[in-house]
Amino acid sequence: MASMWKYLRHLNDRRTVEAEKALRENYSILMLASTLDMDMSPKYAAMSVVLAIFHYSILISTFVSLSSAAILLSYDFEAASGAGNLGLLIALAIGFLLNFHSLRYEFLDIHSMMGKGIYEYSMEQLAIDDIKVFQKKMNFQRILLVFLALYVCSISILVVMGPWLDNRFGNGYPTAYDKYGVNRQIPVPLYLPFENAEGIGYLAAMGITALSGAVTCLVIGATSLVFSMVSQYILWEQKKLSCSIKTLIYRAKYIYSRSHHVDRKTLNSKIYDNPEFQKTIHFCLRENVEHHRAILDFMKTFEHFAREPLLSSFLIVTVAIGLSMLKLNEGVSRVGTSMSFAAVAIGELMNMLNIAVYGEYFITLSEDINREIYFTPWYKFDLRNRKMIRQFLVGTHKPMSLSTWFVRMDMEMFSSVMHTAYSFFNFIKLSKTLENS
Repeated sequence: MASMWKYLRHLNDRRTVEAEKALRENYSILMLASTLDMDMSPKYAAMSVVLAIFHYSILISTFVSLSSAAILLSYDFEAASGAGNLGLLIALAIGFLLNFHSLRYEFLDIHSMMGKGIYEYSMEQLAIDDIKVFQKKMNFQRILLVFLALYVCSISILVVMGPWLDNRFGNGYPTAYDKYGVNRQIPVPLYLPFENAEGIGYLAAMGITALSGAVTCLVIGATSLVFSMVSQYILWEQKKLSCSIKTLIYRAKYIYSRSHHVDRKTLNSKIYDNPEFQKTIHFCLRENVEHHRAILDFMKTFEHFAREPLLSSFLIVTVAIGLSMLKLNEGVSRVGTSMSFAAVAIGELMNMLNIAVYGEYFITLSEDINREIYFTPWYKFDLRNRKMIRQFLVGTHKPMSLSTWFVRMDMEMFSSVMHTAYSFFNFIKLSKTLENS
């Protein structure tokens, strides 16, 4: 037992002060509650392990029950597609937990770099208008993230409330069980190995439904928040680099005037003929190149950590959106259930759109960096600096992007998700039509 606790605490080796600071400032206790970040310090180790076991247990057991129900409900395609949709989302949550736990060191390394900063310039960056506008935009997106997180957390409540409203107004199912033993009167049809039509069994079934929904929303919402906060950090670094290149000459003049004790206002166009000033330009350019390399290294670490969750989100959410469209297209009288799955579909769409928007921002700001390099007064530089500018242009020609093995996360990806989901919807609908005829 002692060796097990020793191993678990060994998992906390890379939990630096900087990582703890970044985790606390960006997520508060959300990472601990969702167990995406299992804090193995003596104070929280026991609670983290117990919570992780509970989350895995409730998610896996509900996934098995939903999968069984979906198979048994094959005679009722509407109910089967609904159970399958929720089962896919639970599978996604399980995958997220496994990814965060198996790549724990990468997760802590990312936040350690965020806490201490990936690069620091020799002089403080200028608060130019571009930076101020970008900061306002990022602050606004953080507000939108709060609303998205609140909405994702409320989905579990909406899923429970919809079928309850149907039962309340007489649009529910007349009996508890169907012919295969699936309880149709609880909010989500489950196949459970015990009596759950009334009494303690019914309360247990309701508890499983509520807890699995809450844990699924918590894990998916927390994962979405991690993606968004890390993405915002990368975008902020890209914008800093872009503005630093834009103010290259100002920085060079400032450093030159400080080191040579001259008034910056007296520096005119003839200063470019000064070899010492060209050395200062070279120093400033080298800082930008190093900053760009630091961003690329950070992006590579993040991409390695996020590629499995992003790919699984792309595949599973595409199918889930298609199933939601099928369920909403049934035109049944159970309005509450339809509202529940509309809420799930909207949540799926919003999360995929969130990923696509940040992916598109990476590309746009990368192009801004390349453009700022091109518009530097390179024609006034000496040969060494011109060569550096040319190499820098080549190095930034390919935009930074967040990709899985075969999918690049951008607005084109979002369009592909919608197109594929709609094609899947049409295929299943046509199959059903042919089967019925």
